[in-house]
Amino acid sequence: KVSKSILETHSHAQQLTTELASQGHTLITLGGGHDVAAPHFMGFVGGRKTLNPREKVGLINIDPHLDVRELEDGLPHSGTPFRQILESEAILGESFVEFGARSNRNSRAHFDYVQKHHVQVITWESLRLSGQPISETFKLQLDRLARTHHSLGLTIDLDRWPDTRCRVDPPWRSWCKSPIWKSIRRHRLTEEPRCRQCAIEGRIVAASHVDHIDICATVHVA
Repeated sequence: KVSKSILETHSHAQQLTTELASQGHTLITLGGGHDVAAPHFMGFVGGRKTLNPREKVGLINIDPHLDVRELEDGLPHSGTPFRQILESEAILGESFVEFGARSNRNSRAHFDYVQKHHVQVITWESLRLSGQPISETFKLQLDRLARTHHSLGLTIDLDRWPDTRCRVDPPWRSWCKSPIWKSIRRHRLTEEPRCRQCAIEGRIVAASHVDHIDICATVHVA
């Protein structure tokens, strides 16, 4: 349930994931900004612990950003989910892997924060220099957590797309130029000419063009 209040939206998300996880379901959540990674994962952990109070849950985040920024006026945003998770003590830092973080996209203070919490950080730069296939490095981390945890969470932020790949058209871009995509876009604009956030804020300028960029909340995966 999406509310005008981000705190209410997060509360609903956490309640739902807690309920589903407590029934033993495997959860796959799609869409929304990366801020919803916090209530989704904390709900999952809470649900799993109703089944087994000793449940130990691990987490891997694939993302160029550490997302451990401070709340703004007490409110979460797309840069805060893993600070919230760590400070809630849903998991310990030793159970968390930040995979693919970019050195030039995170402040020193935030690298210091995850180091203080004993988070395993594998930077994009170290992956490129290691000479080992990235998939093998990821599998090593996955296997390491699997050996010592009862269940695992994985969150993928779509802005993980490497800079070097952005210099050429990625595979999905040709689909976005296709006739079927243009037809779908026209239909959506006719049905809902204002973005949902603009509608909530009372903005009345209708959109005439839709552009997809890597910070678009509607295509993020949490």
